Amino acid sequence: MKQLTLPVFNSIKNPFWLRLFVALLFSVLILFFISIGWLDAADQFVSDRFYQKSGAGSHDIIVIGIDQASLDVLGPMPWPRYYMADAITYLNNADPEARPAVIGVDVLYSGEGWDPVADQQLSDAAAQYGNVVVASAAVFGSQVVDSANQVYSLEQRSVIGWDVPYDALLQAADTGHVNAMADTDGIFRHALLYVDNPDGSRMASFARVIYEKWCDAAGELPSPLPQTTSNGFYYLPFSTAGGGYCDGINFLDLLDGDVDPIFFKDKIVLIGPYASGMQDACPTSLDHASQMYGIDIQANTIEAFQKGFYPREANRNMQALLLFLISVFIAFFFWKRDLRTIIITWLVVCLVWIGSCAIFYHMGIILHLLWIPVSVSILFLASVLLNYIRIRKEKLRISAELDIARRIQVNMLPSQFPPFPDRKEFSLFASMTPAKEVGGDFFDFFLMDESHLGLVIGDVSGKGVPASLLMTVSMFLIRDHTMQTSSPAEVLRAVNEMLCSRNEENMFVTVWLGILDLRTGELIAASAGHEYPILKDPDNGFQVFKDRHGLPVGACEGVSYREYSLHLSPGSVLFVYTDGLPEATDQHNVQFGLERAISVLNAAPDLDPEVLIHTIHDAVDSFVGSASQFDDLTMLSLIWLGPANLL
Repeated sequence: MKQLTLPVFNSIKNPFWLRLFVALLFSVLILFFISIGWLDAADQFVSDRFYQKSGAGSHDIIVIGIDQASLDVLGPMPWPRYYMADAITYLNNADPEARPAVIGVDVLYSGEGWDPVADQQLSDAAAQYGNVVVASAAVFGSQVVDSANQVYSLEQRSVIGWDVPYDALLQAADTGHVNAMADTDGIFRHALLYVDNPDGSRMASFARVIYEKWCDAAGELPSPLPQTTSNGFYYLPFSTAGGGYCDGINFLDLLDGDVDPIFFKDKIVLIGPYASGMQDACPTSLDHASQMYGIDIQANTIEAFQKGFYPREANRNMQALLLFLISVFIAFFFWKRDLRTIIITWLVVCLVWIGSCAIFYHMGIILHLLWIPVSVSILFLASVLLNYIRIRKEKLRISAELDIARRIQVNMLPSQFPPFPDRKEFSLFASMTPAKEVGGDFFDFFLMDESHLGLVIGDVSGKGVPASLLMTVSMFLIRDHTMQTSSPAEVLRAVNEMLCSRNEENMFVTVWLGILDLRTGELIAASAGHEYPILKDPDNGFQVFKDRHGLPVGACEGVSYREYSLHLSPGSVLFVYTDGLPEATDQHNVQFGLERAISVLNAAPDLDPEVLIHTIHDAVDSFVGSASQFDDLTMLSLIWLGPANLL
C-alpha cells in the first residue's frame, strides 16, 4: 500500500520555524476564543466548586431568622415596628451582663410607619443600647450625567434614590447598605463594599459597619479594607453554607423569651428574612443549586472581614499573556512526540496548574482554573490528530485481521442446525451477534453421552480481541470439564480456579451451565453470575426463573458454586441469553428489558427454538432502530419434547 504523506510537513526534516509557526497559530486561536468569553461560563462554574469550600461558621455570629413559623404566628410582613423594638430590648435587657456586641437588623424601615408609637418604641430601643445597626438600600438606575466640562453621558449604574431608615431611627442607630448584585450568570460572587452618592458621600456596607462596631466592642483593630473594583466590588470567600449561623433560633423564639440571653453575650446577632417568597435569596458561588438568604450572605461577609482574607482575581490580560506563552511552548513541545510523552506532559501541566491555583488562592490571588488545562487539552487533541494519517493505515491492516478473527470466532461456535438430527427428544437453536468485529459472548451444546446434553452460554467482561481470546479459552475449558463430570457446580469451580491462576488482566466470565438428562427431562444447572434463564412449562407462559447466582468465573479464587435441579415436562421451553438482550438500548436511552422480551416470547407464533430466537432478534432490531449495538447479543433456546421411548 502506498504510504500517505503530508508534502508540506515532510518537505523538511524537523523544521524549527515550521514548528514555531504552528505553535503560534494554535496559541493565537486559543487566545482569541478565550478573549471572546468562550470558556467563561464553564470556568466560573468549575472555579466556584474549586475555590469555595463550606466549613463551620464563626461562633461570634448568630442569625435569628424571620422564618415561616414566625410569619405564621405574627402574620405577613411588614410587622408592627414594636416587634423589632421588643426583640432589641430582650436581647439587651434580659441579662444586662450578656448583651450582644452588635445587633444587625436586615429589615428596611424607610419612612414613617402607620403607628407613630411603634416607630418611637423602635428608635428608643436602638438609641438606649447603642449597639444596633439597621439596613439601608440604594436604588440604582440610568441617568444622564453632566460632567464639569459640560459633556453629557449616560451612566448605567447611578444612585437615583435611597431607602434609609426613618429620621428617628437613623439618628438612634448606625446604618449600612444591604445592596447585593449577582454576576451576569445570576450567581452571587462579589460583595459591594460601599455605594457612592452623586454628592460625593459614601455609605459603607451593612456588613462592614457591623464588623467595625464589633471590633470597637471587642477592643480589636479592624482588618484592612479589601481591594475593590472602581465600583466597590470585591470577591467574597464564603465560610459556610446557608443555615450555618442560624442554630435553629427564629424571631418567634426571641419574642417568647425561649433563648437563654447568655447565648448572645458579646456576639454579633443578625436578624433578617429567612423564608421563601420574601425575595431575599440568591444562588451563590458556594452552591449554584440552592438559594442562600441575604442574612446568611451578610454573615459570611462579616466573617470574611474577621478573617481579613480577601482573595482578588488576577489581571485578565496578564493571565491571557501567561496562557499564550504556555500554549506556544506546549504546541512546540508536542510536535511529533510519541503518545505516551504527550499524555504524561498533558497530565503534568494540568495537575501543576491546578495545584498552582490552589497555592495562589491561599496567597490571595484567584486564577482562571480552566484556561490552561483546556488549552493544553486542545493542543493535546490537535497533536493526536496529526498522527491520524499514520494510524489510519495501521487501522486498515488491523481491520482486515479482525475480520479474519471474527470468522474464526464464528466458526468455533456450533453452526449446524438442527445439531443432532437423529435425536427426537429436543429441538435446539442458538445465535450470537457481536457488537464489534469480535465479541466476548459464546454458546455451546454437546452430547456428553447418549443420555446427557450439555448446554452453555457465557459472557466475557469487555469486548473486542481480549474478550474473544478469553471467550475461546473459557468455552473449551467448560466443555472439557463438563465431559469429565456431571456436576455443573464442580465444572464452574474448576474453570474458575484455572482462570484465576493466570488472569493478570482481571477479566471474568459470567456463565450459565446446564446438563439435561434426555431420559427424564431433569435439568441440573449452575450460574456464575449470569442472567436469569426464562422457562415455559406446557400449561403457562414464559417466566423468569430466578436461580442461584455465584460469582463470575475468573473474578475470585476459592469460590464454590451451587447447582439446582429442574424437571422439564414435554413441551417445556428453555431460553437463555446474555445481557445484550435486556440491555439493548434505543436512541432515547431506553432499554429493551426482560418484561418486553417475555411479552415477545409469549406472542411468538411458534415455540420452535429457531422461530423464538428470530422473533426476539427482529423485535430487538426494531426496538433499537438506528442506535448502535452496545453489547453482544447471544441467545440459546431448547424445547424438551420428551423421552425417546415416548415419542
